[in-house]
Amino acid sequence: RTLGRINEYFYNPNLEEFVKNKVKTCKLCLMSKQTQRKYEGKLISIPIEQCMNTVFLDIYGPLPRTKSGHKFILILVDGFSRFTWLFPLKECTSKLIIQKMKTVFANFSIPKILVTDNASYLTSKIFKAYLFKNYIIQRAIPSYRANGNRCERFLRDLGALLRCYYHDKQDNWDSELDMVQISLNTAINSSTRTSAFKLMFSHEPNCGLSNLWDLQNLVSGHLTTDQRQENMKRAINNVRRSIQRNREREKYFYPRTRHPFKINSLVYIKTHYLSSKIKNFAKKLAPKYIGPYRILYFLTSVTVIVQNISEVTDVRKIHIVDLKLYKE
Repeated sequence: RTLGRINEYFYNPNLEEFVKNKVKTCKLCLMSKQTQRKYEGKLISIPIEQCMNTVFLDIYGPLPRTKSGHKFILILVDGFSRFTWLFPLKECTSKLIIQKMKTVFANFSIPKILVTDNASYLTSKIFKAYLFKNYIIQRAIPSYRANGNRCERFLRDLGALLRCYYHDKQDNWDSELDMVQISLNTAINSSTRTSAFKLMFSHEPNCGLSNLWDLQNLVSGHLTTDQRQENMKRAINNVRRSIQRNREREKYFYPRTRHPFKINSLVYIKTHYLSSKIKNFAKKLAPKYIGPYRILYFLTSVTVIVQNISEVTDVRKIHIVDLKLYKE
């Protein structure tokens, strides 16, 4: 379009190359236009060798307030077994979350690593003090990239279950949250090919039918303790092999994982503005990117630390999907 308008009045044999270079290096254009190609980077699978080594934490909600006053669901997921804990919350505060975490840790041991997002109640002084007291390493995922938290997969299943059973009685969703937790923990996981309950407790879960018919004795054939331990060792080894196979899948290495970003590269970072009627500000008219920033180093293959070249105190942790290469 630009070439067509210029050619109506002027002629230049090198016009096309000149216009392309001008548009590519236009700072205002780069900040205002949405990028046509996103670099997602390699999909990272955290190597976890045992239960309660790494725990993922997230909040689901807000939901309609129930008769008990609950509005949120706290979810914790064990990184190895995928065992899940669900707790209804009236408010999202550090004290309430710590209280529920203590309940889990008192019964299942204290993890080494806790993966969370960057919410204020998960970065407060009281929350960090509790983690420091118990020597728990907190790993915060990059902002606006919730899929880095393993809880997100279980939140989708949780949302589907709640919609199925409580779409017509939405103020009662916390009435059988314990049964929802059992459903998640006894389902066969596609990665581990076994249930989270069996990996956590080394035996099949009981249910109404097993209590009635005593299925375990019929299936196990009265296995000895040594035989049960040997079966559990094989199950854990199968889980590790299954996880390794998943890490070698195509989506970990497909072409969009390659990116041009390197240390000291200049980049723009994507904005996440919120519209405000009071300030007479609409995010649709705001720049899509700001910068330029300089990449200082890579925390992981997909997470970088960047610094504003104009304001050195402006340092951020960004996922590479929110970066656009700066062109001079």
